[in-house]
Amino acid sequence: MCSNHAHLEANAPISAQTAFSTASISKPVTALVCAMLAAEGVIDLDAPIANYLKSWRLPESAHRGAAEVTWRQLLTHTAGTSQHGFADYYEGDRLPTLIDSLEGRLPRYDKPIEFLFPPGTGWRYSGGGYVIVQLALEDHTGIPLAELAARRVFQPLGMHHTTMSQPGAAGFPADAALVHAEDGTVI
Repeated sequence: MCSNHAHLEANAPISAQTAFSTASISKPVTALVCAMLAAEGVIDLDAPIANYLKSWRLPESAHRGAAEVTWRQLLTHTAGTSQHGFADYYEGDRLPTLIDSLEGRLPRYDKPIEFLFPPGTGWRYSGGGYVIVQLALEDHTGIPLAELAARRVFQPLGMHHTTMSQPGAAGFPADAALVHAEDGTVI
């Protein structure tokens, strides 16, 4: 459904300040944050990401090299991890934690992230791999990814109305466009 309104029911118009959900555009921002941290020696893109995870462990896998999967493999979709993408959340859904997402405790999806092939032997788009990266970043730095992105990317670029925060979180824009299904219902 195409419209020039941020919220169809309220008939709220889109303005130059209206924020929009960008979904997978967050992946290159996450990769940029990782590249910056690697350049500073905070992380090693070719080291096993398991070395940086504190609050969760990679899933057991019979695939060779899964326990040693690297940041670079996850960032380039060559890690062999599952979960192409994630369904939108509807009003009333509880937003899952990162660990909920990794373990498959999500509305409309109940499979944990797993390895589908040995890391480095193929390519498969994996939003699940990026959740692993996000958790490793947050575990290692102690800083939420939304804050890392704001400090290192958005603020230096003067993008003061851009965030990777979730709805309801501090810093989420009050004038964000709501996502609508084809029939006009709010997602």
